[in-house]
Amino acid sequence: MLAQTGKRFLGFLVVIFLVGATFPISIAHADSSSGTFMKTVVLTNTANTTWNVPDDWNNSANAIYCLGAGGKGSDGDSGGGTGGAGGGGGSFAAIVNQVLTPSTPINIAVAAGGSGNNTLLQDSSNTTVINCGAGSNAGGSTAGAGGAATVGTVIFGGGNGDGPSTGRSAGGGGGSAGPRGVGKNAGDVTTSNTASGGGGGSNGGDSTVGTNGASNVGGAGTYGIGSGAGGSPSSVAGTNGGGGGGGTASGASGANGGCDTTLDGSAVGACGGGGGGAGAAAGTGGEGGIGAAYGGGGGGGGSVNSGTAGSGGAGGQGVIVILYRPVILGVKTIFLISGTAWAVPNDWGSSNTIECIGAGGDGADGVTNTSAGAGGGAGAYARIENVSLTPYDTISYTVAAAGTQDDTYFNGAASSTASISCAAGNDGSVNVAGKGGAVFDSTGSYKFVGGAGGAGAADTDKGGGGGGGSAGSNGPGQIGGTLSGNGSGGGGSNGGASTPGTTGVTTSIGGNGTSGTGGGAAGANGTAGTGAGGGGGRTSGVAGGSGAIDTSFDATHGTGGGGGGGTGNTNAGNGGNGGTYGGGGGGGGSTATSGGSLGAGGQGIIVITYAPVTYIITPSKFKILGGRVRIVGGHFIIR
Repeated sequence: MLAQTGKRFLGFLVVIFLVGATFPISIAHADSSSGTFMKTVVLTNTANTTWNVPDDWNNSANAIYCLGAGGKGSDGDSGGGTGGAGGGGGSFAAIVNQVLTPSTPINIAVAAGGSGNNTLLQDSSNTTVINCGAGSNAGGSTAGAGGAATVGTVIFGGGNGDGPSTGRSAGGGGGSAGPRGVGKNAGDVTTSNTASGGGGGSNGGDSTVGTNGASNVGGAGTYGIGSGAGGSPSSVAGTNGGGGGGGTASGASGANGGCDTTLDGSAVGACGGGGGGAGAAAGTGGEGGIGAAYGGGGGGGGSVNSGTAGSGGAGGQGVIVILYRPVILGVKTIFLISGTAWAVPNDWGSSNTIECIGAGGDGADGVTNTSAGAGGGAGAYARIENVSLTPYDTISYTVAAAGTQDDTYFNGAASSTASISCAAGNDGSVNVAGKGGAVFDSTGSYKFVGGAGGAGAADTDKGGGGGGGSAGSNGPGQIGGTLSGNGSGGGGSNGGASTPGTTGVTTSIGGNGTSGTGGGAAGANGTAGTGAGGGGGRTSGVAGGSGAIDTSFDATHGTGGGGGGGTGNTNAGNGGNGGTYGGGGGGGGSTATSGGSLGAGGQGIIVITYAPVTYIITPSKFKILGGRVRIVGGHFIIR
């Protein structure tokens, strides 16, 4: 034996294979080249006529949105006539779970601003499945009308531009529609020759119309902020989907509209209209503000008695946004719904996605003989991708309980320092609705706002407001129904074809979930698996229905619809619970003799999806080239 003799070997090669040696070589086994498990496609090229459906297309987990192009504002008159008018805002449409054939081209059209053409997408059989009409161009002092969507599960019209009836200043452009509602109309001018109209806000929600020339302020965007102020020599541009301000002094230009991010959660969304330019007695008229891309209507140009009239602002182009969860085999998914620490698994890979939904706010109790309770706001959604973590490390996280109004976050000691965080919806307070979890208070590469709760009436014998629906990977949550004698429906969740809860004045039906179905009938729960809102109570003593959970993560984990409001008819009903995860609770009803209890919101959640790394163990080789070998103890095999 070599170990016994200690003999010296020179001039030949001994190759030793060590039995059981463990020197691993790791090989990543991820199937997704982009390293993400939620994909976003934004189509903006107006020259392209086809789009190739990706090979990992998922027919059962997708949402497609379009915004129509905005109309151009008209030029002012150089001979002392009235100022120009604003163009109309583009329309919005949404479809979900569209069946397309992977790896094949389909027809699309993305309209240029001011073209008047539709923005659309066809399926693999050349049938138009979504179609967003453009806002009309203004002509002279005649304003352009907002666009109308003609094909889609959910459709909203754009806001109208406005034209001057007198004076040299111009009207503003209309705001585009969006997933939260219609675009708002622009502002008109006053009798003053230097008081132009503000551009309209966009995308429903808390958006507002542009103001008339007395104040020249653009309308607010969907979050109730972003109005551009009037000014001189230039007015202030809108932000967050708000309209641009109008010019306020001789020859001052209107400002451009601003855009929100409600279509892709990151950079693309609905846009406000441009402000109108101010007129001038002589010299140069103010330019109309540009309708922001995408879909905002351009403002009109100011007129002059002599000199150069202002040009009308251009309308924003159209856009198509496609969101889908790709078909990927072999991934692992982890749901964090409790606890505070998570150990990174040893097969953690670089292809991963981390998502969260904030907790829903509780509704408010109904107060006997005083007021109905308001609905709670729903949680926001956020997502990050390809996060670098070290196997076996311990990650701190927090999953907020319902009604705490605390953030849900991952990889940090606080939401402000975490890798990702999702804001909670606010609780309803007496008859004041809880706000939805805000994107501005959340952290992530992609973010969507939760739906606000519905307000309760400051009166007795009234039903509670519906809770908001939570946001999700397909888009914003919807608002709960509000202010009614009967309980209002909870809002649907997760963008797509979801809808707001209806008021108790009409049917009390809960809003549909992302698939466009499932809203609970009066007093009934939302349909399981849809993320729809619960119906509001309408008859004596009937509580609001609970919001449903959808299946956007798996069969038992998803976004939550809002709870319905309790009835205010004879005997007050309790508010329905918000769907877990993130739905807002419904408010309790109020009668002269009783007040219904609040509905609880849904808790938060963190979802981790990753492609695991596979380790292959190979034997190690050692080559001994001359020299001395001495082995003490053990054994070896020479082959």
